[in-house]
Amino acid sequence: MAHWLRERAWLRGAVVVLVVLAALSPSLAADFAWDDRRFILESPTIDDLGRVPGYFVRNMQESHGARGEAARGLDLYRPVPFSLLNVEHRLAGGARPALFHATSLLLHLLVVVLLWAGVRRWLGEGWRPELCALLFGLHPVTGAAPLWVSAQSELLMAAALLGAALLVDRPTDRPLAAALVFAVGLLSKEVLLLALPPISLWLVLARGVDWRRLVPTWIAALLFFGLRAVVLGGLRAGGGGELAASARHAPLLVADGLRGLLLGRPTGLRHLSFEYERAGAPWLLVGVAAIVALLAVAWLLRRRAPMVPLAVAVLLLMLAPVALVTTVPGWGGYGRYLYVPWLFAVPALAQVSGRWWAGVAGLLLVLHLTALPMALGDWADDEGLGASQVRNRPDLGVGHGWLGQVDFDRGDWAAAAGHYREAIRVDPGYHPAHQNLALSEIRLGRAHDALATVDRLEELHGVGPRSSFARGLALAQLGEDEAAARVAVEALRLAPEDEDLRWLLANLRAHHASPEEFEAFLGAISAPRPASAPGSEIGTSAPAPRSTSSP
Repeated sequence: MAHWLRERAWLRGAVVVLVVLAALSPSLAADFAWDDRRFILESPTIDDLGRVPGYFVRNMQESHGARGEAARGLDLYRPVPFSLLNVEHRLAGGARPALFHATSLLLHLLVVVLLWAGVRRWLGEGWRPELCALLFGLHPVTGAAPLWVSAQSELLMAAALLGAALLVDRPTDRPLAAALVFAVGLLSKEVLLLALPPISLWLVLARGVDWRRLVPTWIAALLFFGLRAVVLGGLRAGGGGELAASARHAPLLVADGLRGLLLGRPTGLRHLSFEYERAGAPWLLVGVAAIVALLAVAWLLRRRAPMVPLAVAVLLLMLAPVALVTTVPGWGGYGRYLYVPWLFAVPALAQVSGRWWAGVAGLLLVLHLTALPMALGDWADDEGLGASQVRNRPDLGVGHGWLGQVDFDRGDWAAAAGHYREAIRVDPGYHPAHQNLALSEIRLGRAHDALATVDRLEELHGVGPRSSFARGLALAQLGEDEAAARVAVEALRLAPEDEDLRWLLANLRAHHASPEEFEAFLGAISAPRPASAPGSEIGTSAPAPRSTSSP
């Protein structure tokens, strides 16, 4: 039997695919989660195939029609993933999650097959290709990419990168086809540009590929760079924080990523912006030591195991942009950003461990398989994600607040209020929990409690649009319409585009006993005042949304 299997590599590859398919098949019953709501459920462009050409001339936020806070600060270019989501929506006949998850799973299986074929070519046959493909395909942390619909850009990028490399690294090379495939990857996620230099060097120096085969791919990259600059009106990417803070977060991210890749934990949702801002100097030193160790190992093994320097370079380069967004308050993410780095780390581990590879792979597979069911539950829906955030960091308010939002959306405002109180208890400075607790209390008919909650919020963070909205709602519930209108008008002076405050004023006007009298009152309090007038200095620090990401 063993000899028969050794002679039939294609059959072993098929078994790997079936194992990965069976292990991840529960995801087909999962719901939409997190940014799926913005990209699919709330997008005004998702149900019209005629919008697809427009994705290629707009940034990411404009493509799916985001408005308000979630659309600010991001200027990314992802036309291919949005085109795919549009097609999936048409094929599914609406926003039915099963087909979207099936597409993610099929894309992941494609990457698994490409990795299996690549390892056979780069490291020889035997059982190393199958073990590498299993380790990659069943990873619980990087599984965020195939388990979350909004992460299809990661899958497309990985498939394009491997496909282009395999097309170039073959006796009958296909440089033009490789360039086209790589361009699809760039149109899926622009960070793929950072992987081109190290993989080009590896192909030329370690694989002996004629550098001229890579010229079309580099031309495609330059053309994409120009296209992106034209479409977005410059070279900015947006969504990042301060460089000094990013430099401090980068070592933390690398050490954190190594832990996740090797141990397969923690799974689910993490808000690294909140986690890393609390990390002390010892953790920073650990991160710096991890980077130094990686670079030293890459240099020492550059001849014996040339895939090690490639894996280290891909890890460091592709995590660099992530370090920028970890400084943005409320930003969430983790596992999907390790998807492409793990793609090259697995064959690098196989190359460096040599005859010990079976034992190393077996140990890692046991670690990963024990966490995979947890990952499947984490990404099944928003409640699973919120629970995973609480499990990962119970001392942060964001996970408890996330669960509160789930219950609020269900209409269970008492349960929501409980989660928000718990968020405030463990993390008093987490201001979204205060504002959402006030809204829950208003829904429960406890306007006086809501006003007390808003008072505590404004003592901590000052007056802002969200606290003013909650205060206005509470006052309106108490029948103090003019006081509510005054609060809304004051807040609109510095947040004139706030839709919630405008909605509040419109409803106060519509339900007032004397609309003409109320309109005159609004005109009086809306008149411009001198900048030095009492009360004219209103704080503008709006709370972070309950969940943000940098896709």
